[in-house]
Formats: sequence, C-alpha cells, structure tokens
Amino acid sequence: MNLLAPEDTLVLSLSKQGHCYQRVLTKKRILCLIQPSLGLLSYISLVASTHVLVPIHTSFKAFKGTELLLNTIVRVKRKANKNLTVAGFLPTLYAKVNSQDSRALKAINEQMALFGSVLPPIPRSTALADAAEERVPLAQYQAKHPAVDEKSIRKELSRDKG
Repeated sequence: MNLLAPEDTLVLSLSKQGHCYQRVLTKKRILCLIQPSLGLLSYISLVASTHVLVPIHTSFKAFKGTELLLNTIVRVKRKANKNLTVAGFLPTLYAKVNSQDSRALKAINEQMALFGSVLPPIPRSTALADAAEERVPLAQYQAKHPAVDEKSIRKELSRDKG
C-alpha cells in the first residue's frame, strides 16, 4: 500500500493545471499560477495561500467572472482560511484604444478597489503570445515587458498597505 499516492496524485494534478515557483524575495514565498477556474485545485490553492493577486483581462466577460472568484474567496475566508487576503487586482491585456477595455478598466478601478488595491494595467502586447509560441517565459523573451516588472508590482502593492 502506498500512503503517498494521494499526495503524488495532487502534485501531478497541480503540475498539469498550473505552475508553482519558489522565490526568495525579502521572505521565502511561493507563487502559484493557477488556471482561471473555480474547481477543487483552485480552492485548495486558496486554502493554502496567504494572499491572492487577481489578474483581470480588461473585458466585460472577464470582469463579470471575477465576481465568482470573489464569492469563492469569501467562502474560503469564512471556513477554511480566515487569513486569506486579496493582495490586489492586476488589469491585463489593456488597450486604451478599445472602448470596452476602457470601460472595463473603469469598472475594475471603481468596484474592485473595495476589495483590494488595483494595480496599473498591463498593456495588450503580442509579446505574450510570441513568448508562448517560442515556449519560453515572458521574462526571458522580453525582459523589459511591463508584466515582468515584479519590482513595480511589489511597490504598488506595498504602497497601498501604507
């Protein structure tokens, strides 16, 4: 009998569904990038987390879907992880020439600010798709891309914490 089988199965499932990166910043942190679903693996990730940073594509459908995630976060905070905190919201794929992107960004800034800080938007860029096509991380493909600027993101998040 293999008592580690359930854990091995979970780790294998997590590796298929998302990626976990361990980095040493000021403290040891683990960053889990999970698929935008509200299934069991996402729920488990929220239970194990201290903070959640929510990327939101600046479109109506993605913005409305964020409501489901917030409901899940509330359920997790109520029962399984009372210390879970929304670190902030990161608008992504933003193109100011698109009217829907501008309306979605305005709604994100107005409504999501009630739950956590809203970071400056990451502009729409073909670099994201190009990096995926080349099968390399964006940081390796285009190191100066705004989405890679971890220092600015951390600075924005800490600024709102005062």
